[in-house]
Amino acid sequence: MTIKPREYFINFSTVNDRASLHAKLKACLGLPDWYGANLDALYDCLTDLGPSVISLAGLRWLEPLGAYGKKLLQVFRDAEADSGNLTVVVTD
Repeated sequence: MTIKPREYFINFSTVNDRASLHAKLKACLGLPDWYGANLDALYDCLTDLGPSVISLAGLRWLEPLGAYGKKLLQVFRDAEADSGNLTVVVTD
C-alpha cells in the first residue's frame, strides 16, 4: 500500500522578520503549539512530518533576513536529506 504524501505550500512574500517567518511556517505546516520558533525546532518538526512534499515560493522575500534566510533553506534541505520522507520543491 502506497501512502500519498501530504502536500504543503509556503509563500514567503508576506515575511518581513523572524517572527513573521516562524508564524508563517507554523500556520502553513500545521506545526504544534510547542513549536519553538527557531531553526532547530523547525528541523525537528520537518523530520517528523511523515511523507510530505513542501513547495516553497517567494524566497526572494527572505533576503532581508540575510544569513538567517539562507540557513532556513538549508534546514529544509537537511531535513529532506535526513528524513527520507520529505521532498522540498523550490517553485521560484
